[in-house]
Amino acid sequence: MKKQEYNMEYHNQRFRKLLDNPWLYDLMGKLAKKNYFIEFNEEAKVLEFGTGVGYNLRFIKNKYGYDINKELYGILKERGIKTFDSIEQIPDGFFDEILICQVLEHLENPMETLKNLKKKLKNNGKIKIVVPKAYYTLPENMNTTKNGHLYCWGFLELNYLLNLCGFKVILNKKIYRRGVERLADISKLNFHLYFVATRIFGFLMRNFDLLTVAEKSRE
Repeated sequence: MKKQEYNMEYHNQRFRKLLDNPWLYDLMGKLAKKNYFIEFNEEAKVLEFGTGVGYNLRFIKNKYGYDINKELYGILKERGIKTFDSIEQIPDGFFDEILICQVLEHLENPMETLKNLKKKLKNNGKIKIVVPKAYYTLPENMNTTKNGHLYCWGFLELNYLLNLCGFKVILNKKIYRRGVERLADISKLNFHLYFVATRIFGFLMRNFDLLTVAEKSRE
Protein backbone atom coordinates (compact mmCIF):
# COMPACT_ATOMS: atom_id res chain seq x y z
CA MET A 1 0.00 0.00 0.00
CA LYS A 2 1.25 3.48 -0.87
CA LYS A 3 2.52 5.45 2.10
CA GLN A 4 0.12 8.27 2.98
CA GLU A 5 1.41 11.77 2.34
CA TYR A 6 0.47 14.35 4.97
CA ASN A 7 0.59 17.36 2.66
CA MET A 8 -1.83 20.23 2.05
CA GLU A 9 -3.97 18.09 -0.23
CA TYR A 10 -4.53 15.66 2.64
CA HIS A 11 -5.23 18.42 5.16
CA ASN A 12 -7.57 20.26 2.80
CA GLN A 13 -9.55 17.06 2.21
CA ARG A 14 -9.81 16.32 5.92
CA PHE A 15 -10.04 19.76 7.52
CA ARG A 16 -11.11 22.38 4.97
CA LYS A 17 -14.53 22.67 6.61
CA LEU A 18 -12.90 23.59 9.93
CA LEU A 19 -10.55 26.11 8.34
CA ASP A 20 -13.43 27.79 6.50
CA ASN A 21 -15.74 27.86 9.52
CA PRO A 22 -14.23 29.63 12.60
CA TRP A 23 -17.25 28.72 14.74
CA LEU A 24 -16.81 24.99 14.03
CA TYR A 25 -13.03 25.27 14.52
CA ASP A 26 -13.63 26.83 17.95
CA LEU A 27 -16.17 24.14 18.82
CA MET A 28 -13.64 21.39 18.07
CA GLY A 29 -11.18 23.30 20.25
CA LYS A 30 -13.65 23.35 23.14
CA LEU A 31 -14.18 19.60 22.79
CA ALA A 32 -10.43 18.99 22.79
CA LYS A 33 -9.95 21.12 25.92
CA LYS A 34 -12.76 19.23 27.67
CA ASN A 35 -11.57 15.77 26.61
CA TYR A 36 -7.80 15.95 26.78
CA PHE A 37 -6.81 18.64 29.28
CA ILE A 38 -8.11 17.19 32.53
CA GLU A 39 -7.05 18.90 35.81
CA PHE A 40 -5.11 21.31 33.64
CA ASN A 41 -2.86 24.14 34.82
CA GLU A 42 -3.77 27.08 32.57
CA GLU A 43 -0.16 28.34 32.71
CA ALA A 44 1.25 25.01 31.49
CA LYS A 45 3.45 24.96 28.41
CA VAL A 46 1.94 22.49 25.93
CA LEU A 47 3.48 21.00 22.80
CA GLU A 48 1.32 19.16 20.29
CA PHE A 49 3.34 16.70 18.23
CA GLY A 50 1.54 16.34 14.91
CA THR A 51 -0.38 19.58 15.25
CA GLY A 52 -2.37 19.38 12.03
CA VAL A 53 -4.50 22.50 11.69
CA GLY A 54 -4.18 23.25 15.41
CA TYR A 55 -7.72 23.13 16.80
CA ASN A 56 -6.69 20.92 19.75
CA LEU A 57 -4.68 23.87 21.08
CA ARG A 58 -7.29 26.53 20.33
CA PHE A 59 -7.97 27.33 23.99
CA ILE A 60 -4.50 26.63 25.41
CA LYS A 61 -2.58 29.73 26.51
CA ASN A 62 1.06 28.63 26.10
CA LYS A 63 0.95 26.50 22.95
CA TYR A 64 3.61 25.10 20.69
CA GLY A 65 3.44 22.78 17.72
CA TYR A 66 5.42 20.49 15.47
CA ASP A 67 4.16 18.93 12.24
CA ILE A 68 5.83 17.26 9.26
CA ASN A 69 3.69 19.41 6.93
CA LYS A 70 5.42 22.78 7.18
CA GLU A 71 2.85 24.30 4.79
CA LEU A 72 0.52 24.40 7.81
CA TYR A 73 2.80 26.67 9.79
CA GLY A 74 1.32 29.90 8.43
CA ILE A 75 -2.12 28.77 9.61
CA LEU A 76 -0.76 27.73 13.01
CA LYS A 77 1.11 30.98 13.58
CA GLU A 78 -2.04 32.96 12.77
CA ARG A 79 -3.65 31.04 15.64
CA GLY A 80 -0.91 31.87 18.11
CA ILE A 81 0.90 28.52 17.98
CA LYS A 82 4.70 28.73 18.11
CA THR A 83 6.21 26.15 15.76
CA PHE A 84 9.45 24.18 15.42
CA ASP A 85 10.97 23.16 12.11
CA SER A 86 12.56 19.99 13.51
CA ILE A 87 12.46 17.84 16.63
CA GLU A 88 16.03 18.94 17.35
CA GLN A 89 14.83 22.55 17.65
CA ILE A 90 12.37 21.64 20.40
CA PRO A 91 14.03 22.57 23.73
CA ASP A 92 14.75 19.83 26.28
CA GLY A 93 13.09 19.90 29.71
CA PHE A 94 10.76 22.72 28.68
CA PHE A 95 7.20 21.41 28.45
CA ASP A 96 4.65 20.56 31.12
CA GLU A 97 2.54 18.51 28.70
CA ILE A 98 2.89 16.96 25.25
CA LEU A 99 -0.18 15.93 23.28
CA ILE A 100 0.01 13.30 20.52
CA CYS A 101 -3.49 13.06 19.06
CA GLN A 102 -4.36 10.62 16.25
CA VAL A 103 -0.68 10.45 15.28
CA LEU A 104 1.02 7.48 17.00
CA GLU A 105 -0.69 4.98 14.68
CA HIS A 106 0.99 6.69 11.69
CA LEU A 107 4.57 6.70 13.00
CA GLU A 108 7.14 4.32 11.56
CA ASN A 109 9.13 4.22 14.82
CA PRO A 110 6.86 5.16 17.75
CA MET A 111 9.34 4.05 20.43
CA GLU A 112 12.11 6.29 19.11
CA THR A 113 9.67 9.20 18.86
CA LEU A 114 8.44 8.79 22.44
CA LYS A 115 11.98 8.57 23.79
CA ASN A 116 12.89 11.77 21.95
CA LEU A 117 9.77 13.56 23.22
CA LYS A 118 10.45 12.43 26.79
CA LYS A 119 13.57 14.62 26.72
CA LYS A 120 11.39 17.65 25.95
CA LEU A 121 9.29 17.27 29.12
CA LYS A 122 10.05 18.68 32.53
CA ASN A 123 10.49 16.15 35.33
CA ASN A 124 7.01 14.81 36.14
CA GLY A 125 5.71 16.33 32.90
CA LYS A 126 2.86 14.48 31.20
CA ILE A 127 2.50 12.95 27.78
CA LYS A 128 -1.04 12.46 26.48
CA ILE A 129 -1.68 10.02 23.66
CA VAL A 130 -4.98 9.77 21.79
CA VAL A 131 -5.47 6.94 19.29
CA PRO A 132 -8.48 5.40 17.55
CA LYS A 133 -9.79 2.16 19.00
CA ALA A 134 -8.33 -0.99 17.47
CA TYR A 135 -10.53 -3.30 15.44
CA TYR A 136 -8.88 -6.58 16.35
CA THR A 137 -11.67 -9.03 15.55
CA LEU A 138 -12.98 -8.03 12.11
CA PRO A 139 -11.78 -10.57 9.53
CA GLU A 140 -12.46 -8.17 6.65
CA ASN A 141 -9.50 -6.11 7.89
CA MET A 142 -7.05 -8.86 7.00
CA ASN A 143 -4.28 -7.64 4.68
CA THR A 144 -5.54 -4.07 4.86
CA THR A 145 -4.75 -0.87 6.70
CA LYS A 146 -7.08 1.98 7.57
CA ASN A 147 -6.52 5.70 6.92
CA GLY A 148 -2.79 5.29 6.43
CA HIS A 149 -2.34 3.63 9.82
CA LEU A 150 0.84 1.62 10.33
CA TYR A 151 -0.16 0.26 13.74
CA CYS A 152 -3.31 -0.23 15.80
CA TRP A 153 -3.18 0.29 19.54
CA GLY A 154 -5.02 -0.88 22.63
CA PHE A 155 -4.40 0.19 26.22
CA LEU A 156 -2.18 -2.83 26.91
CA GLU A 157 0.13 -2.09 23.98
CA LEU A 158 0.24 1.64 24.76
CA ASN A 159 1.07 0.98 28.41
CA TYR A 160 3.84 -1.49 27.53
CA LEU A 161 5.34 0.97 25.06
CA LEU A 162 5.24 3.89 27.49
CA ASN A 163 6.75 1.79 30.30
CA LEU A 164 9.61 0.76 28.01
CA CYS A 165 10.19 4.42 27.15
CA GLY A 166 10.52 5.41 30.82
CA PHE A 167 7.02 6.74 31.53
CA LYS A 168 4.62 5.89 34.36
CA VAL A 169 1.04 5.49 33.13
CA ILE A 170 -1.47 7.34 35.31
CA LEU A 171 -4.67 7.21 33.24
CA ASN A 172 -6.36 5.04 30.62
CA LYS A 173 -9.71 6.36 29.47
CA LYS A 174 -12.17 5.74 26.66
CA ILE A 175 -13.34 8.98 25.04
CA TYR A 176 -16.80 8.23 23.66
CA ARG A 177 -17.96 10.63 20.99
CA ARG A 178 -19.96 10.54 17.80
CA GLY A 179 -21.85 13.14 15.79
CA VAL A 180 -19.57 16.03 16.73
CA GLU A 181 -20.58 17.89 13.55
CA ARG A 182 -24.08 16.47 13.16
CA LEU A 183 -25.05 17.57 16.66
CA ALA A 184 -23.09 20.83 16.58
CA ASP A 185 -26.14 23.11 16.60
CA ILE A 186 -26.98 21.86 20.10
CA SER A 187 -23.87 23.68 21.33
CA LYS A 188 -25.47 26.99 20.36
CA LEU A 189 -28.01 26.34 23.10
CA ASN A 190 -25.70 24.76 25.66
CA PHE A 191 -22.17 23.41 25.23
CA HIS A 192 -22.45 20.98 28.16
CA LEU A 193 -25.62 19.49 26.67
CA TYR A 194 -23.84 19.11 23.33
CA PHE A 195 -20.85 17.46 25.02
CA VAL A 196 -23.07 14.96 26.84
CA ALA A 197 -25.04 14.25 23.64
CA THR A 198 -21.88 13.37 21.69
CA ARG A 199 -20.76 11.12 24.57
CA ILE A 200 -24.10 9.30 24.71
CA PHE A 201 -24.25 8.91 20.92
CA GLY A 202 -20.69 7.56 20.93
CA PHE A 203 -21.50 5.10 23.73
CA LEU A 204 -24.58 3.80 21.93
CA MET A 205 -22.62 3.39 18.68
CA ARG A 206 -19.59 1.94 20.52
CA ASN A 207 -17.47 4.64 18.91
CA PHE A 208 -14.56 5.88 21.00
CA ASP A 209 -10.92 6.90 21.06
CA LEU A 210 -8.36 5.81 23.63
CA LEU A 211 -6.68 8.38 25.86
CA THR A 212 -3.58 7.38 27.81
CA VAL A 213 -1.78 9.82 30.09
CA ALA A 214 1.71 9.05 31.39
CA GLU A 215 4.18 10.91 33.54
CA LYS A 216 7.90 11.34 33.02
CA SER A 217 9.78 9.98 36.01
CA ARG A 218 12.28 12.26 37.70
CA GLU A 219 15.75 11.71 36.26
